[in-house]
Amino acid sequence: TAVRFLVQLAALVATFPGSMIAVLRHRPDVVHCHTFYSFMHGIALGFIFRVPVVHTVPCLFQQMRTAGFSWLPWCYGWASIGVRTFFTGASVDELRASGIASHRIVKLAGGVDLEPIHAIRNNRHPRNLAARTRLGLPAEALIALNIGRLHESKGQRHAIAALALLADEFPLLHLVILGEGNLRDELTALARSLRIEDRVHLAGFWEDPLEVCAAADIYLRTNLFEGDNLSSLQAIGLGVPVAGFATAREVDVVRTAGGGLLVPVGDEQQLANAVRRILSSEDRGANLGRAGATYVDENLGISSLLRAYETAYQSAKKAATEGGGGFKSTLLWLAKFAVTAAVMTFVLTRLVDWTALTQAAKSFPLPALGIVLVLHVVQRGVVAWQTRLALNHAGIAVSTRRVFHVHLVTSFFSVVLPGELAGAAVSWHLFSRDSGRRSQTAAALIYLRLIGLFMLVVVGVVGLFAEPRLAALNAHWAVLIAALVFGLPLLSFHSRVVANRLKSWSDLITGALPWDGLRSGFVSFWSSVQDFTAMRRSTQTWIWLAAVIVYALNVCGGLVAMHAAGIDAPRTAIVWLLAIVTLISLVPFTIGGFGVRELGVAVLLKQWYGIPTETAVLFSLALGAVGLIASVGFGGLAFLAETVLGRRQPLQMSETQDSVR
Repeated sequence: TAVRFLVQLAALVATFPGSMIAVLRHRPDVVHCHTFYSFMHGIALGFIFRVPVVHTVPCLFQQMRTAGFSWLPWCYGWASIGVRTFFTGASVDELRASGIASHRIVKLAGGVDLEPIHAIRNNRHPRNLAARTRLGLPAEALIALNIGRLHESKGQRHAIAALALLADEFPLLHLVILGEGNLRDELTALARSLRIEDRVHLAGFWEDPLEVCAAADIYLRTNLFEGDNLSSLQAIGLGVPVAGFATAREVDVVRTAGGGLLVPVGDEQQLANAVRRILSSEDRGANLGRAGATYVDENLGISSLLRAYETAYQSAKKAATEGGGGFKSTLLWLAKFAVTAAVMTFVLTRLVDWTALTQAAKSFPLPALGIVLVLHVVQRGVVAWQTRLALNHAGIAVSTRRVFHVHLVTSFFSVVLPGELAGAAVSWHLFSRDSGRRSQTAAALIYLRLIGLFMLVVVGVVGLFAEPRLAALNAHWAVLIAALVFGLPLLSFHSRVVANRLKSWSDLITGALPWDGLRSGFVSFWSSVQDFTAMRRSTQTWIWLAAVIVYALNVCGGLVAMHAAGIDAPRTAIVWLLAIVTLISLVPFTIGGFGVRELGVAVLLKQWYGIPTETAVLFSLALGAVGLIASVGFGGLAFLAETVLGRRQPLQMSETQDSVR
């Protein structure tokens, strides 16, 4: 469960930049979020951009929990303040129980595109023959159809068991299951054990399931939790009679329209009896099918759904125009500002003598700040060059100038969003969007991040020798643990043996997860990692040399700031002190680490070297100001340029684009 949550959290953060850039490009009046991750995206986007948000509940709460998203129902309660309207087909009572007011819930009816259904219904015979030919079934075969991903909640094993009970009585009856999932082998084995493997067809994913619906004689709705879904509604709209489980949902077209027979959930014998009654009737269920099709035509056309959406959009836009949600939309920003302000207030009022700090600031030479800023920009240039080397090895053709630009955008997001991870996700999104090589980009950026973190381990080792008090604090254990945590994954980029071992562990973990796309993503990622083991030695040397140069430039900037602030401490202290400053600055929900960095630096320098608190805080503020100027100033300008250029034309490094379903 913990691994699944961490993977989902990473996916949530990694996909957010794309949503943010889409809002910046299209400037919508309303954000409509669907499914799972997009609900959290919608909440954040609504707060940041002051845009009203509406949400379509993707499924029943039980289905969310079964799919591994048990956190989403919990989020509905506390996050509903950021959502104006919840659309749902079958979760009204569940939403009310979560604390969502009734006036915020819109019960949907409809959503079926009737035009293609009518076209097939009026000319069904050619589609019927085409589907049977594609499935390899004779024209006289009876087809029982089931559509849904191969998951326990869809109940396909009950459909197979019911077919086995009818096999002798209906020798021409075949079960066709459309969908993919992790139960394919299990369902195949079940059909084989029941000796009906030649009559159970796991046909996989079909782009147009209406083709098979046109050939079906009966539809088996074996969902264990939900009532009707789009697939079953399409079958009903085509006039296919239904036999299924009575899940007692608020919306149940089969029950309301009389389009089929429902039996207790999980009762395979009763399901077989229902199929027998329909297929043995004189009209083979045609009257049931007509009743269902008539109900769909009269009540469930897509026009009713669109009217509900349009009404909600207009209402949300009107409320936003009148200023109804302005205060709520600023909460996300205020939270980050508030944390930073609270810590800074504590430092400046409880730890620092304001008069002494003011005097120290007056004596701080501004040219020194300019020198530190120049060194900082040069350091970013070296990082851009280093990143280009890694990306080029991964097959991503990009210039150092482009990387430098993206890094500025990344630094901007690292400040305005909660944490360094969000900025890294932006960097990954921009590079992978430009190149279309998502896993290769991820591998390259993780490789560089591990090198940067491992440099802190090297610095920690130096600090243990240079500063005995670090050893007295048992810091050597922390350095050793960090070496193992960062060193082993880093070694996988240089050793195929280690990469294969870590890949096997990854496969073991992801193999237990129900998402085929996630497993495929990890396979691609580890394949990209293994590609780095073939990197030329000269390229590896340059990348590591760049990491050393970057830290050396940071040390030079730190020494300049120490001298300008008048700090009388051993010059070797800056080597490990910068490592601590770097780690503290990664604290999320603060603006560039302000506050917590000053607090940590002030305490360390005062206790270990007797440096006045005011001098230590001034030193830390100087380093923070340089980072803030580069991130918010330069990074903000780069972000605006990215947005403006993005509106005119796609970013060009490669014409390859990767799409995500």
